Amino acid sequence: ANEGRLPYDFLIIALGVQTSYFGRDEWSQHALGLKTLADAHRIRDRILSSYERAENTHADPALRQKLLTTVVIGAGPTGVEMAGSCAELARRTLRPEFRLANLSDARVILLDAGPRVLPSFPESLSAHAHKDLERMGVRVVLNSKVSDISDSLVVTDHDRFDAGTIIWAAGVAAPPITRALASQGVEIDRSGRIVIGPDLRLPNHPEVFVVGDIASCTDAANTRVPGVAQGAMQSGRHAGRAILASLRGQSTPPFAYHDKGTMATIGRSRAVADFGSTKATGIIAWLMWLLIHLLFLIDLRSKLTVILKWIAAYLFYRPSSRIIEQPRP
Repeated sequence: ANEGRLPYDFLIIALGVQTSYFGRDEWSQHALGLKTLADAHRIRDRILSSYERAENTHADPALRQKLLTTVVIGAGPTGVEMAGSCAELARRTLRPEFRLANLSDARVILLDAGPRVLPSFPESLSAHAHKDLERMGVRVVLNSKVSDISDSLVVTDHDRFDAGTIIWAAGVAAPPITRALASQGVEIDRSGRIVIGPDLRLPNHPEVFVVGDIASCTDAANTRVPGVAQGAMQSGRHAGRAILASLRGQSTPPFAYHDKGTMATIGRSRAVADFGSTKATGIIAWLMWLLIHLLFLIDLRSKLTVILKWIAAYLFYRPSSRIIEQPRP
């Protein structure tokens, strides 16, 4: 009778979010999302396969140009980093390896319905990122809302783009389980996130904590906790401390989010960083981004391995893998 049921003393809900196509789920067949390692592998395979097909396309210049075109939808941090990476991959890393398909002609198009890239950043950093993208050969198309996506075609309210690879970086939503919780009386917001108080507990269920991107939370200082890594890490630590305190019969203060700044990479030696009164761009911001990521690695061996790989990639533009994984029948 208890099959599929697990008793618990405390429960932490930390399921994160998934790619949202704003109600047009059929677009997922053509536009690849980027939320998991498997998604990253699919994007890599699609880009490499398109370039390989372009290399073997001799009689149709229009088809070759389409195969050499990548469209990235969404100009937030994920979309900006993806567009910059695709431009560097084509024009620097892979270009010497193709003889017939000139990867200097490869196009990367970044689309967004808003008026600027990186809208969560200050306007000065947003403008700097925009210029960096254009210097790298990315075509930035703003104020352009996507109306339809089909096989190798993106339609906006102003234009149409043929592309061998379409990448979706425009939105996220909570997983379907939150709708099941809503049917049990749990409050969720418009994105499906679970609404909780500054104690991170589910209302009327003090033994249940909700942390990370799936939580819709305003902390004790009335600050909206953003759906970024530092918010998830801080709320996770707070939930752990609260559980330990409960086991000891103690109480904990409400959760207080500390904004440690926001960073976004654009490409090789290009990034922007916002730490409130302190802002950085270019190679300084890029080195800061590398350092912060190294600090969060677990042990010295991992840090040394990553440093050596980064140095090799920086000096020789050598990615770690070019294997195209064919799906199993």
